[in-house]
Amino acid sequence: MFILLPMFCILQLYCGNFHLLLGDNEQFPHLYQITPKYTSLPLDTSLPLAMVSLVVHFRWNWIGAIVTNDDHGIQFLSELRGEMQKHVVCLSVAIIIQTQKFMALKDYRMNYNKIAMSSAKVVIVYGDKDSPIQFTLIMWKSEGIRRIWVSVSQFDMITIIGEFLLYSSMGSFIFSHQQPEISGFEQFIKTVHPSNYSSEFSLAKLWWMYFRCSLPPSNCKKLKNCPIITVFKWLFMTPFGMAMSDTSYNLYNAMYAVAHSLHEMLLQQVDTWSNNAGKELEFDSWKVVKPHGLKPWQ
Repeated sequence: MFILLPMFCILQLYCGNFHLLLGDNEQFPHLYQITPKYTSLPLDTSLPLAMVSLVVHFRWNWIGAIVTNDDHGIQFLSELRGEMQKHVVCLSVAIIIQTQKFMALKDYRMNYNKIAMSSAKVVIVYGDKDSPIQFTLIMWKSEGIRRIWVSVSQFDMITIIGEFLLYSSMGSFIFSHQQPEISGFEQFIKTVHPSNYSSEFSLAKLWWMYFRCSLPPSNCKKLKNCPIITVFKWLFMTPFGMAMSDTSYNLYNAMYAVAHSLHEMLLQQVDTWSNNAGKELEFDSWKVVKPHGLKPWQ
């Protein structure tokens, strides 16, 4: 990805973890990072501190940790160890999941045994939602593993790990950065109907997760006597239902930023609209960023 990016001269919005390398305007002049800079390395210590504070509050003495084998995962584990030492909390087992999927699958049994045989009844999970962690945990689920899970909101309810955490028999704690309320979001979720979004994968995934039925709702025999509006009100009463994950919030920010910039550019052409009647408006991608500047909704 990093090699290919400079070849393109179109605007690119990156919603993953903030990378200092991608912030180099000379190498990546058309790339804009939506994720706040505080997610870059060195890692902000507020998340490890918050998780350890939770552990101390409930007087859990033995903790397990699962991270990905990348810069963010290793840095997080290092910060977590530091906070545990300060608060006299014991790290019973630390598992580093390989970023290559085939290696993660190969090691899953060994890693499962480490967790199963450890003294840790509470396990902290940290990683990207697209990492092999999700495949590891879903296989562990079939083993009937029982732990209290502490994780981050990147694993929202439509990911495999989100489902795993949601149905954990012993409970889960999800940490997320504080975000401003998005006007109209809750009302939209309460009134959304799958028939109006037939191509939307997320709704179909949710519907299958809860009801094991395919969309549209009329095809679901289990719910044939349930009013659809009642079903959806219940559906989004779940712990994740009315929450927006960090990843989803970044995507929302990206869409808002582009719309805002295009709106500003169109307003500047109001005086010349009469001269360009019937012509298709065209903008160079760099103009979306400069001079108007992308302005994510914060």
